[in-house]
Amino acid sequence: MEKPKIMMFGPPNVPVTKFSQRLAIDLGVPVVSIEQEYEKVQKYAGKREEYDHPFFHKVKEILDSGDKEAIQIEKIGLKLLRICEYAQEGFILNDFPNSIPDAESLEEMDGGMNSFLHINMPE
Repeated sequence: MEKPKIMMFGPPNVPVTKFSQRLAIDLGVPVVSIEQEYEKVQKYAGKREEYDHPFFHKVKEILDSGDKEAIQIEKIGLKLLRICEYAQEGFILNDFPNSIPDAESLEEMDGGMNSFLHINMPE
C-alpha cells in the first residue's frame, strides 16, 4: 500500500485541524505542521544537537529575515518535510502549501502528494 501523503484544506469556517487529527488517527499517520517545523528550527537551530547543522542555521537565517520569496525559492517547507523523521511513513498536511510555488514543490516529494481533501461546510 502506498504511504498516505494527504493535504487537507478548507475555508476559515471549517475545522480542518480537527478533521486532520481524526483522519490521522484512523490512518495511523501524523499531522505535520510546516509552521511548527519552522518554529522548531527558529527555536533550536544551534542550540540542540539534532538542529546543529549548516542546513538548519541557513533555514533559521532565512526564516528570521522574514524573506518569503527566499523561503519559496529554497523550498524550505519541502526540505523540512523530507527530513521530518516522524513523517517518513505518511502524513497529513493542513497548513501548507501557502502559495502556488509551494504547491508545485510538493510534486518533488517522493512521487508527490496522493490525496487532496477540500472540506467545505454549509454556512
